[in-house]
Amino acid sequence: MITIVDICNAGLFAAIAITLVSPQIPGLRSVSRYGKTLKTVQRFNYYLPKRYFAHFYVIATALPVFLSLLLLSDIPVVEYIASVDWVSRDHQRTLSRSKALFALLLNSLQGSRRLYESVHVFRPLPDAKIQLLHYLIGCVYYLIVDMQLVACMDPLNNSPLPLLESSIFALLFFVVYLDQARHHAHLSGLKKYTIPSQGLFRYVAGAHYFDEILLYALQFWYLRTETSLAVAAYVAVSLSVVAANSHEYYKEKDASYSVNHKVVIPFLY
Repeated sequence: MITIVDICNAGLFAAIAITLVSPQIPGLRSVSRYGKTLKTVQRFNYYLPKRYFAHFYVIATALPVFLSLLLLSDIPVVEYIASVDWVSRDHQRTLSRSKALFALLLNSLQGSRRLYESVHVFRPLPDAKIQLLHYLIGCVYYLIVDMQLVACMDPLNNSPLPLLESSIFALLFFVVYLDQARHHAHLSGLKKYTIPSQGLFRYVAGAHYFDEILLYALQFWYLRTETSLAVAAYVAVSLSVVAANSHEYYKEKDASYSVNHKVVIPFLY
């Protein structure tokens, strides 16, 4: 039987494939472009204001809080979902309740910070746009990020939180979390489409994307589920492509930019 977890994994890897081939197909080239890198609005595509990015983070904040409250309550809704055969197979249910709760907590912290930034830190220009397809993919993606923690949970596994592993995960998470907040604050203080130059922006075009990639790589290390791997892979590929668009844009503004700057991974790519 094909499960919802299987469908989510397949969807994420299909999105990876589309992201990789879209730059080579004229009709799809703008899929990974928005804001400053979206040079033209194509006639047959549908666009939304870039400020709608905030909707992603409403989901990323509210959903993990809601799921956590269900897990902590006496209502067995989450346990039922995690035990249904069409949601996940036995070998896909590898998370303890404590690990799922801990990951949901950190996801809600990340989502709430991004929501705050989207409302109070970043102020997209009135004419900045994103594609409707990009918007829909983003909404589905943020649903998967948290729902997979429930779908991949073993409802009978009530083992305590592994303290050493969880402490390492939390420490590294907050290091990257704060680094991304610093990069976002720097970006928000720049004049329109100015080349950023602080923090890891001294080395790469997408320093804040590198932070996001690290966050989901850390989550995969901690969770070790099939879907957390698919999520981490999707984030790495999609944000690398977006960072490459930014790198190209900065090169157009300053011909010497590419000499000292990589795309998204310092000193490597």
